[in-house]
Amino acid sequence: MSKKLIMFLFVLMFAVIFSACDGDDATAAESRDDIVINITADVNNLDPHNTASSTDFVMFHQIFSRLVYDSADGFIPGLAQSWERAADGLSYTFNLHQDVLFHNGDRMTSRDVVFTFERAMASPYTAAPLVPISGVTALDDYTVRVDLHHQFAPFLSALQMVWIVGEDAVNAAGDDFGRNPIGTGPYMFVSHQPGQSVYLTRFDDFYGAAPQIKDVRFMVILNPATVSIAIEAGDIDLAASAPPGDIDRLSNIDGLTTTPFETRHLNFLALNVNAYPLDNPLVRQAIAYSIDRAGIIAMVVDGFGIPATGFLNSMTFGYSPAVTINNLDTDRARELLAEAGYPDGLDIDIRTIGGGHFDSLAQVAQGTFSQSGITSSIELMDQAAFLNDLFTGNYAIGILAMSLGADADAWSVVFESEGGMNFTGYANPEIDALFADARVLTDNNERIQIYSQIAQHVNDAAAFIPIYFTSTSLVHSENLTLGWIDANGSIRVADMRWGE
Repeated sequence: MSKKLIMFLFVLMFAVIFSACDGDDATAAESRDDIVINITADVNNLDPHNTASSTDFVMFHQIFSRLVYDSADGFIPGLAQSWERAADGLSYTFNLHQDVLFHNGDRMTSRDVVFTFERAMASPYTAAPLVPISGVTALDDYTVRVDLHHQFAPFLSALQMVWIVGEDAVNAAGDDFGRNPIGTGPYMFVSHQPGQSVYLTRFDDFYGAAPQIKDVRFMVILNPATVSIAIEAGDIDLAASAPPGDIDRLSNIDGLTTTPFETRHLNFLALNVNAYPLDNPLVRQAIAYSIDRAGIIAMVVDGFGIPATGFLNSMTFGYSPAVTINNLDTDRARELLAEAGYPDGLDIDIRTIGGGHFDSLAQVAQGTFSQSGITSSIELMDQAAFLNDLFTGNYAIGILAMSLGADADAWSVVFESEGGMNFTGYANPEIDALFADARVLTDNNERIQIYSQIAQHVNDAAAFIPIYFTSTSLVHSENLTLGWIDANGSIRVADMRWGE
């Protein structure tokens, strides 16, 4: 599997999960200490340095810990109780908690942190955001210094990919570590029944606040329609993947409530600039003028979406409202096609992943394309085949979605000329230089201005056409307090409470 494909599998389609009860009397919610949580696919590998599956990352939030955590209030302590950035910006020193135990009873020290970083930096799954790191050194048992090749403003954001593992546990388990993971998180791995479920239980020696919920079962449920049936019947407690068209109805059922949230999960068109006639920027711009964002949001996701004006929204650092995008204008699209040499229109292929909302999105796009004189055929593919075609350039237009980090620099892998996920083939030395400049600046306003320029370049080139950001609602029991939800829809069971 190529490194590009490995990296992309992680960001494609953010993890959508929902919680469920085991059928106990809902009136006894206050006394419950268990929960069942649905996942939309089975886990693949629970070694955080050897997987690209978003479902696996759902587990990592429960089993493992990071040095620091991103939050609505900025970065907060995790395994590191404090940290300091050097005056020259070329190193960070982390002071570790001294009372952290792994699930096997081993005490976590600097040695494990150094081992984790070296392992993550060598892995094609996690290496990309860690490239600026020149070395990691244990100054003593509970102090670690990370040195950088150059100043790197989004460094703490990059650390969100680094889940700490124990050197002895990994070496002892070898290739089996991903099947029997050992972390420092609030929950310990118990068992995995392939295709059915994953069991976790509370780690009573967790260094942080003790979770209320003791036993957790992640159940594999593949069909979104099943979610509505289960939540309505009272068989599950929380549904994050209920069909958008069912959410309003479900929210009016006694005992249920909803928690809406926005995400940085972007649905978009990818145009292969190396495929005729998309090598012509006028053709790409005509396609950009043929996107009906409002219609797509209404017809595909029942209004649960926010039109995109660029590849960033306000949930990602670097967003600027000054960025403009071409909106639906089929007359202008026809003019551009004529200017490009296609006065009678053209034929083009659309490829996407079969199942879910991509089918409908492709059909709505096909309809508005036809109004611009663009005839298109749709090919629905399984995920592996589609991604292979995407990264080998065997496509014309692709429809997909992704969610990257909290800092705009994460998108450099998509838009830099040599980016590991530059599947459109569009290369612009000015974009490369802007990303490089933004990494070393410390003034946030200057960085935002640079990312605004990048976003405008991307929109004008029309090789990557943003459509909408996903917004949704969690449908859940009114007796369940959810706690933390991140911008990708991930949850921490440790933050959930019954009867509050």
